[in-house]
Amino acid sequence: MGSASASTGALTSKDIPLTAIVVPTDPQLDRKKIAATADGGDESVLYEQADLPASATTFTDNVPEATLLEGNILQETDDEGIDHGCALNFPPPDATLFCKHLGRLYALKGSTLYFSKNLDELTTSTGLICGRYEEAWPGDYQLDISEGSETGSDLFSDGTLLYIVTERHIRRLAGNGPLNFSAPEIQFNEVGVLSPEVRKIVFVEGQPIGAMWLTPDFKVMGSDFNTYDNIGRPIQDLLNTINRAAKDKCHAAFFGSGAYSMYLLAIPTGLNTECDTVCVFDLVNKRWHIWRFPFPVTSMLFTIPAGS
Repeated sequence: MGSASASTGALTSKDIPLTAIVVPTDPQLDRKKIAATADGGDESVLYEQADLPASATTFTDNVPEATLLEGNILQETDDEGIDHGCALNFPPPDATLFCKHLGRLYALKGSTLYFSKNLDELTTSTGLICGRYEEAWPGDYQLDISEGSETGSDLFSDGTLLYIVTERHIRRLAGNGPLNFSAPEIQFNEVGVLSPEVRKIVFVEGQPIGAMWLTPDFKVMGSDFNTYDNIGRPIQDLLNTINRAAKDKCHAAFFGSGAYSMYLLAIPTGLNTECDTVCVFDLVNKRWHIWRFPFPVTSMLFTIPAGS
């Protein structure tokens, strides 16, 4: 959305130059909308006055006031001070960690958590949806998650709370928007997540029971989202052989079928620069099994014969 023009006085069947608006080069941007306020009305409410091709640079205003006020609203502010419509629909931040949670997208970059608008904040009282929520990130929609200089390593949701992970801590955020967000509280200390690739939500008989992950100091943790435990103790000697120079190659998967529920963690051991070992945790029997391979493990798709 462009900035407002300078005052032009009454406009009736007069040309309005739009040469200050750049014609977009992105082929996805094929339309322009002109917004106008009501004469003598609330200047925070913008009505849709025209819908033009992206190549247009001029427009003649001959829209009667009554017709304008019967049209779609592009932007307005509700009684709680929340903007609805097209204002501040900026592109997402330059981040690599994203998570969908309770109708918004969240992005973690460094120690800052960014969040997008939701569908309600894009919808005006005339029912017009002004954009896509995943593309609308107001500049002040952000939270500082740490007093220190922690680096974010993962984001995930359990459907109710958002978990914000760094190399040292796991915090959780309650609420679904800027009006009711709580301060991100530390849930678990000194049990960060190595990367999103090693953290998986796990199930038993189709029911979610929590999550498992590999920490930056090569421990396997399991949590029901309230407490956590070092599940990897029985294989800690093996985990200690992970090649630190190739730790980014570690990845995990969850497999569940009938009575079988397993967390699979692929790791590069010794001097290997690709994963050569898969640590399999049986979530039903609480036992570890170790699979070693003579070739790099780059996929978690396996064919397991019956009875194996």
